[in-house]
Amino acid sequence: MNCQNCHYATLSGPSTIKDKSVHVDGVKTVVFNGVARGTINVGSGTYNVNAATCSVAGCHGDGRGGAPVTTPQWVDPTTGACGKCHYATPTIAATSAQTIGTNGHAAHLTLDYGPKAILGATVSACQSCHTYTTSTAATHVNGSVQVVSANCTSSCHKNGATWTSGRVTCESCHTGLLSVIGGKTAPAKTNFTASGHGQAGAGFDASRQCASCHDADNGHINGTSGDQKRIAVNDYTLCAGCHNDAIKVPTATRRNVTRHAVDLGNYTMECKTCHDVHGTGNRAMVRTTLVFGALTSTISYATTADLVQLQAPYRGVCQTCHTKTSHYRRGVNEGAGHPTTGCLNCHSHRNTFAFKPKACDECHGYPPTPRGFVASQANYSTARLENYSGGGGAHVKLGHLMSNLRPSQGFTPCLTCHYDGAAAHVGDESVWAGGSTQQKKSAVNVKIDPTYKFNADKGQWYSKQSPDATGSCWNVSCHFQPTPRWSDDK
Repeated sequence: MNCQNCHYATLSGPSTIKDKSVHVDGVKTVVFNGVARGTINVGSGTYNVNAATCSVAGCHGDGRGGAPVTTPQWVDPTTGACGKCHYATPTIAATSAQTIGTNGHAAHLTLDYGPKAILGATVSACQSCHTYTTSTAATHVNGSVQVVSANCTSSCHKNGATWTSGRVTCESCHTGLLSVIGGKTAPAKTNFTASGHGQAGAGFDASRQCASCHDADNGHINGTSGDQKRIAVNDYTLCAGCHNDAIKVPTATRRNVTRHAVDLGNYTMECKTCHDVHGTGNRAMVRTTLVFGALTSTISYATTADLVQLQAPYRGVCQTCHTKTSHYRRGVNEGAGHPTTGCLNCHSHRNTFAFKPKACDECHGYPPTPRGFVASQANYSTARLENYSGGGGAHVKLGHLMSNLRPSQGFTPCLTCHYDGAAAHVGDESVWAGGSTQQKKSAVNVKIDPTYKFNADKGQWYSKQSPDATGSCWNVSCHFQPTPRWSDDK
């Protein structure tokens, strides 16, 4: 701006007086020349001598073409201070939404979800993005916007940003090139769409957006890591809100999942202890690092075989926290005497509490029985039909099992014919589906105790059941002839 823009009756140029009669005459002669200066058009405005104010909105505006917040007075320099034309910083803008006029200012300077806590409440906030020194500098009120592009893309918006396209997405900071704001790097959520709750498929319709769990308008960027997760409730309640709802979680095996024990009788472990809904390199969103109190383990979980680690340091998924369990405790080699595969068939996430061991009579009766058998008091009273049909005929013969046995006896009564013990007995939920419906026919794993050989010099075996025939024992001292047909179902 030059003198002649406002004193055009007196001057024709910055140093050229065109009418000496209105110069040095004791009167402030204000006449606007109507010449555009950049985008500022000094047009047909007026000057109020008594109030010492101008009415040229092109000069004194809010930065968006509107009227200024406060009209400057020539006799009071404070009325032209930074923030009087437009609300420029969070402190100035606290009483109004009228920030300076582009899409990026509110998000950066005033709204809770932005970085206002880091940028500050002084003119230094402007300098984080703009070339600005003083209000009278050539880069201020010159009709153009000076933004140092590198200020935006070198740390905050490494993946780029367009100020006229609305809010940036969560992914623009947390995936790809991670944003660094206030010296803090945004936590990486690169697996969200690949293995987290953002996956494709109907099973994730209720969780595919970050806002499904997070409040997008809540405080977020303050320079302190981990204290603003934008979740009102970050515990089992949040997870159960979807996982107990058949509409939100249509996959039955993922509904009504229960909590794991943190101690005997205390079933209060949070889902987030083991799972990261943003996705990990492991299956089932299991964290790559598990932390339980002072216990920590680095986890690789590609198949169910990784639930237990059979070599040092013996810290599989389950072993990380176990210090009081009967099997697979942390750092202890317990690969013998207990199944090493198929863990989830007997330890369901949907039991009374998560991964509670199934008792011997939860999958089948104790003992399993053939079709048509009716249990009664003192006659295998806890027996019932197996979910696979026809395999239980031998179990209700007094020579094999006592009629008054109880599930509390565990696997011990079974060892004569199932000599490999509990370690070889692994359930299959595709067979053991509950109820009385016969799901499928299944081969039985029988291995006779070698002390029951009829001929010590010969081997012994059991011919496994085919779909239409019961099996038969060979070289077993219990029988001096072919094994009886135990049931008619097969």
